[in-house]
Amino acid sequence: YFSIGVMQDNAGQLDEALRAYDQFLHVAKEIEDTASEALAYNAMGVDQMAAACPAKTNGEGFGAATLADEGVERLEQAVTLHERHLEIADAGGRFAAFTNLGLCKGALGDADGAARHHQDALRLAIELESSSGQSIAVGNLGSLAMKRGDRATARPCVEQHLQLARSLGDAGAEVHAHLKLGHLAASEGDDARALASFEAAAAVAAPAATADAPPPPPA
Repeated sequence: YFSIGVMQDNAGQLDEALRAYDQFLHVAKEIEDTASEALAYNAMGVDQMAAACPAKTNGEGFGAATLADEGVERLEQAVTLHERHLEIADAGGRFAAFTNLGLCKGALGDADGAARHHQDALRLAIELESSSGQSIAVGNLGSLAMKRGDRATARPCVEQHLQLARSLGDAGAEVHAHLKLGHLAASEGDDARALASFEAAAAVAAPAATADAPPPPPA
């Protein structure tokens, strides 16, 4: 059932995937497999989020400018699923649950609730000594602060996210961090600083794009 759900996810058939994951969840409960139960809650929560707010390609992060009633309902269902995941997950699963809850709350307009969950995720990442987790958490806090217009909080969060992304060699995260810093500088009227950040993003993105390019055709 889980593999069926993954295949449906890959085909973009989220409702079919949700049905498969729900069957997987029932089996996990029957055999008292807590790890599989946690996996099911996470997968179902993530798919409800994806159905409510389809993935973006502009680097602006999770969420939508406006939500239809169905989108709100799906996000509320996602919150319930991630809360259940949080109750039974191991440390790594709890980090994922806190992160997803923060994203859901932010998309639903509950900025304070979102901040609390992202802060919980950051504290847990620090306890686990996970640089990648810290990078994700401070990046999410920075994005949330930008949406709230809180530049004083956003800048140090994004700068820390940038430092962590560099140390991890995460080019994609580094590009997005530079872009966020550029938008912050532009909103403050600092055009020179904004330009420098956008140029830094381009410099990091160019080698990554070249590396991802397909090989030339044979002569």
